[in-house]
Amino acid sequence: MTTIELPVLVVRTTRVLYWLLGGSFGAVFLFSATVILREPAFWIPTTALGVVLAITLSWLATTSLTLASDALHYRALFVRVDLMLSEIIQAKFVTGFSGYKPYQRVVLRVRAESGEKDLIVNAGLFDPRQVRRLIESLNSRL
Repeated sequence: MTTIELPVLVVRTTRVLYWLLGGSFGAVFLFSATVILREPAFWIPTTALGVVLAITLSWLATTSLTLASDALHYRALFVRVDLMLSEIIQAKFVTGFSGYKPYQRVVLRVRAESGEKDLIVNAGLFDPRQVRRLIESLNSRL
């Protein structure tokens, strides 16, 4: 008997955010690192900025949304959520504005002990086209 393996879809942080966040923190870090050569008193803020740069790049590198054959996985630097596809009732990709602030969210309606509940995943780090493709694929498997 042959089983059909569905392809795994992985959505990672967009490269634009690497350039925006990593580039802005990186440029200031490089500038302050050159200032240390003339004024050694700036080593404390430069070290702090280096730590912020490392944490920011680690956060961007570890954030992903993965649709496997049996589960949906969301991973970030300190967060890990794994949902079996059998627990998910419906998935939506929602965009809009809250005041002046835009948002992108993946809203998952899941089965819970007390009925149904919505889980919200911030999708602002991902490319909207890739998230829509992932949601379409997820809804076709439900």
